[in-house]
Amino acid sequence: KSVLLSSSSTLLAALVSGGVDFGTTNGAAVLAARAKGVPVVAVCGLSQGVPGLAMVVKPSLYKSLGLKEGDVSGDLKKLKGKKIGVNSPTATGGKILAGLVQDAGLSSGYITETTVASSTMVAALAHGEIDGFFQDIPVPQQSVSNGSGEIAFTTAQVPALKDIQYNVI
Repeated sequence: KSVLLSSSSTLLAALVSGGVDFGTTNGAAVLAARAKGVPVVAVCGLSQGVPGLAMVVKPSLYKSLGLKEGDVSGDLKKLKGKKIGVNSPTATGGKILAGLVQDAGLSSGYITETTVASSTMVAALAHGEIDGFFQDIPVPQQSVSNGSGEIAFTTAQVPALKDIQYNVI
């Protein structure tokens, strides 16, 4: 029986409670859950080498700050005080972004992570409600294709994350 769940955290909770027997999610969510002691295991990778999460900013901001595609730490340093949309600071993307900020040697408040639903990130960026967002495919590609966003970097450009399985069972 197939069941549609709303998020990786919902899936992981359903696995632990026995509500589902297996599911697909992103590899980073499994690693984050394991770090918290949640007894889940990825048994099969479904895709590797895809961009995963991407930092998308307004094209005007990309140009004015002199961002360089793939310069993760350098680009983060240039985003000081900017409002970056994530699904939630406590969700996988928010945690990974916080870790990238820390790895760049920046303080936890260096950028402002703000909660924005995936379905509204492109519109929020286009209408100036946020300066950028950190989200997984296909949302970054939607923003690029309609001209509201420019990809500064992806998790595939982070050495520690580039080989992670993107989707797993």
